[in-house]
Amino acid sequence: MHVLSTFAHLPSTHNTHSPSSLLAAIQQCVQQSAQGIRSVAGNIPLHKIAKVIYYGCMIVGFATFFTAATASVIFSVPIAQIAVFVAQYLGALALAPLMEQIVIAASVSGVTGVVAELAWTKHQVARLTVANGALAEERNTANAERVAIAAQRDAISVARELVVIERDTATALMETVVAQRDTAIAGRDAAFAERDAAIDERDTSIDENTNLASRVAALEDDMRQLVSRINASLSSPAADPAPIKYAPAGPAPSAQDE
Repeated sequence: MHVLSTFAHLPSTHNTHSPSSLLAAIQQCVQQSAQGIRSVAGNIPLHKIAKVIYYGCMIVGFATFFTAATASVIFSVPIAQIAVFVAQYLGALALAPLMEQIVIAASVSGVTGVVAELAWTKHQVARLTVANGALAEERNTANAERVAIAAQRDAISVARELVVIERDTATALMETVVAQRDTAIAGRDAAFAERDAAIDERDTSIDENTNLASRVAALEDDMRQLVSRINASLSSPAADPAPIKYAPAGPAPSAQDE
């Protein structure tokens, strides 16, 4: 009963948000409670009573906090108001500012978390911006390489067309050379034919000249025999004319005629 009266005479700290005032209120609560309990049981050490009251206040405070949090979730009531309400009816008014400080600290922690999340998001956005810039540079480089490859492909196509034109020109020249070669071969064959004909004519002329020379030689032999008979007949005693000598008329036969 003395402990309850001690709690009843405690100053109200409902609107107190200073940690020092809260600590002073708790110390006053502990001291007055310890004095009341000591007056009832004087043989109990004071420090043990203080520890019991201190840990009891802590248990009541945590119970108040979790009760307030549960009620806030269920009834959608601000947690600070529920903490004060529960603290009043539990007789632990000194812990209400602590609950408010806890709520404020939780709110600050939540805001800090949100700020940290925003900072992290901003950092990620910056990284993504840098990555997008790098990707844009790579895309521009790829486009430039694609343009260069297209230019090389066009140059290769032009070179291929030039090669085809040169090949067609070389083919036409080769066909012209082949035609000229065929014409030269035909001319050579004609020259060979003319040469063979000339050789045949020469052989025929040689044969004719040989026959003619044989006939001329035979005729000369006949003429010599005739001259010999004439000379023999003239050498008789009846007449002594000058002997007749045979001299072929015309120029002597040449070596080519022979």
